[in-house]
Amino acid sequence: MAEAEAVLSQARERFPDSVELLAEWGLLCRALEREPEAIAALSEAVQRQPNQLEWQLRLGEVCNAAEEWEAALEPLEAATRQPEWAPEAWRELTRAREELEDWPAALKSAERWRAIDPTSPQPGLAASRCWVAEGEMDRARDELPRATGLDPQGAETWRARSEVWQRLGKAEQSQADAKRAEEVERARELDKPPEPRAE
Repeated sequence: MAEAEAVLSQARERFPDSVELLAEWGLLCRALEREPEAIAALSEAVQRQPNQLEWQLRLGEVCNAAEEWEAALEPLEAATRQPEWAPEAWRELTRAREELEDWPAALKSAERWRAIDPTSPQPGLAASRCWVAEGEMDRARDELPRATGLDPQGAETWRARSEVWQRLGKAEQSQADAKRAEEVERARELDKPPEPRAE
């Protein structure tokens, strides 16, 4: 990575007006977890070429990584216009809106995310968290079996479902799902699928 940084620095010195190299610098800083530098570079790049929607997406991602939730909204909303990047953009936009506790907007994002990525359990879990925040407990509960039905071997899915049960005040169900997440992880380490569990 240090070699890549040196090469890119030299290229930017030779071509200081290149917006492509500027964006590449931002992406490199993102990979190096230097979020402030990445945000500065990518912000300038998208200002100069706003139709580069992948750069908009990466800017939104790095803003989320830096917990700059408000700053993430505009580039992520732009990135949702590009079908190639839309699933990632709606995921990150949902996350930012959840963190900002804009529950109606987060729910809308989660539903758009689910519409274009129907095999992922994560949009439903996000929707469930939003329903809990809105006080719609029955609707929140309805989402949970769907999520694990889509990804029964996903430890992260069971862990996220455990968190929703906790928010619903259902300690027993939360503990059961947390245990299931541990079982799935242990089975994965042994390369053996865990026994199916009835809902």
